Amino acid sequence: MIITLTGSNDYARRQVLQQQVTDFVAQHSDLGLEQYEAESLDRQQLPSILQAAPFLSDRRLVVLRSVSVQKELAEDLASLLSTVSGSTDLIIVEPSLDKRTSY
Repeated sequence: MIITLTGSNDYARRQVLQQQVTDFVAQHSDLGLEQYEAESLDRQQLPSILQAAPFLSDRRLVVLRSVSVQKELAEDLASLLSTVSGSTDLIIVEPSLDKRTSY
């Protein structure tokens, strides 16, 4: 499952994200929860993050925040979405999407 949380209402975005994380942890434990800020990632890390199998859990929840701050990373993400592992839920948190890009 891939979810994108976007929009100008920061409070609503945080609330929905918190609810998704809480639901996941209640069902699968926090061992499968991974959260990343795009500013701290490089291009080589993204494929392994998205395609990795869960470890010590039956599912993974990956939260990526503000991917658009790195243009190359955003472009890579757009092409890698089809390769996300079936046991991985991905939540992309983006305050505003640039509609001029493929991302």
